[in-house]
Amino acid sequence: MVYCFFYNTTNERVFHPPGLTKAAISIPIQRFKRTYGCTIGTGKLLKKSSKGKKFKVEILDPVVMGICTFIGFGPDAVPKSKFKDSLQKKYLIENKDLVFKKTGKNACIFVVDPEDCDVTPIAPKKK
Repeated sequence: MVYCFFYNTTNERVFHPPGLTKAAISIPIQRFKRTYGCTIGTGKLLKKSSKGKKFKVEILDPVVMGICTFIGFGPDAVPKSKFKDSLQKKYLIENKDLVFKKTGKNACIFVVDPEDCDVTPIAPKKK
């Protein structure tokens, strides 16, 4: 069973991850809606203080991941799972890479290069 799917900038699946991989996702990218345009890399603006906050996320050539929680940066941010085990065997996660968790429909964990990720903050709901 496959626990980790690797993709390049143009959403094509990569089978030899080093160098070409821009995103790793725990489910196939085809489950998400694609939109027109391209990402501009606003993910570079995330800081440690952004951890735990929700963002509307688009990755690669853009695929709309939806509302996701920013978990953190680099390999230590990836939760312990079969996804992480598979990821560690096949891909070197850099400390700058962004880690997100999506819940609800198409729940998954994904790691993406900040240059290939756009984020829009989601305001917390008022009570």
